[in-house]
Amino acid sequence: MSFDGRMNKLASLYQATVTASAMGGGAREWTLALLLHPCRLDAVSATERAMSGSTGVAVTHRMYCRNPVGVTVSEKDRWQVAGIMYEVVFVNDVQGDHMEIDLLELRRGS
Repeated sequence: MSFDGRMNKLASLYQATVTASAMGGGAREWTLALLLHPCRLDAVSATERAMSGSTGVAVTHRMYCRNPVGVTVSEKDRWQVAGIMYEVVFVNDVQGDHMEIDLLELRRGS
């Protein structure tokens, strides 16, 4: 099966913008940057979870997708898949062909 044939989900990318508040602080707002991008989302194994946790960076899922045209994906962006929000922990751009993205599932309200 081809790489594209393995994509079984659709994901939407959200990126943060920070707006200054009147009090001098900043408020983070999430803006939709990419809608319904084909991907594959897999839960990482218990061993992978334990290894990532030992480095201080928790990972719950790995997402595979083609590099989106005109959009740069980076750490701290968020992907939404099937109504669940995930924070990007690490982006591995595989030879400019596709990405393997380590994600942390966020609890509702995060």
